[in-house]
Amino acid sequence: MATTFYKHDNKVIGFQNKVVSAPAAPSDFSVEVTTATTPQNFQIVLAGASSLKVTWGDTNEDTYTTDGLKTHSYATPGTYTITFVSGTATLISFGGDSGNNGTPALLTKVKTAIPASLGLTSSAYMFRYCVNVTSWAANFFDAASANVTNIDLMFIYNTTFNEPVNGWNTAKVTRAWGTFYDAESFNQPMSNWNTGLLDYAPYFLSNAYDFNQDLSAWNVTSLATADGFMEYCAFTTANYDALLISWGAQAVQSSVGFAATGTKYTAGGAAATARAHLVDIHGWTISDAGPV
Repeated sequence: MATTFYKHDNKVIGFQNKVVSAPAAPSDFSVEVTTATTPQNFQIVLAGASSLKVTWGDTNEDTYTTDGLKTHSYATPGTYTITFVSGTATLISFGGDSGNNGTPALLTKVKTAIPASLGLTSSAYMFRYCVNVTSWAANFFDAASANVTNIDLMFIYNTTFNEPVNGWNTAKVTRAWGTFYDAESFNQPMSNWNTGLLDYAPYFLSNAYDFNQDLSAWNVTSLATADGFMEYCAFTTANYDALLISWGAQAVQSSVGFAATGTKYTAGGAAATARAHLVDIHGWTISDAGPV
């Protein structure tokens, strides 16, 4: 609120309060696609669409109120900016869904951060197979992550992805199945993640060959399924020891399957004791490369 003063002969004779609104935060979400053939279709998958207006960058636009696979055809080869201008959706996927691969290789840039106002509650399959993205907006998912519960397969087979994710708000995430499966280049900290509700995370980092970060700060008390969790990563013994010691001290779920295939732990110390505690007391089944 701003106060306007009125003067006469240099004396204040009255004032008026006015509400001054801050500029509205931008709510658009834009990506870039590059086509090479004529014509060229580009596909997205939607869920929970509500008056979602999309401009395709070629003078065409659509407003969606139904879910499922949406296809736009570009008449000539070129580079186009797709913008989600208004409305909401609970899911937008450029990588298709479980029954469709979409056209993810055409996506070349994530130009702006995804606003919370878009309404996402799931990012499942969002960037699956999007191997040609050369530019990601800074903190592209930080704001949007606040209400997301499902990050299944978000970057599966995305062999080039290696962007910061430590600013994500994962407090509501319950599912993280194969989120970075075959994301061969991914190696970013996730120590700030709130994983207190995470229940289902099989193959979360499977074949993320470059990954070597400390996950010992994670709360895994809700984790019930973690088969193949981090098989064939570049995880060091030091980081694995820290994970075992921390996770072994928590009130974890019983009979959890967990894999750190290819990674060794230190024999005869706290890590070995913690691992034995998870196996013998909590009934975990752990696959790793054994002691060193």
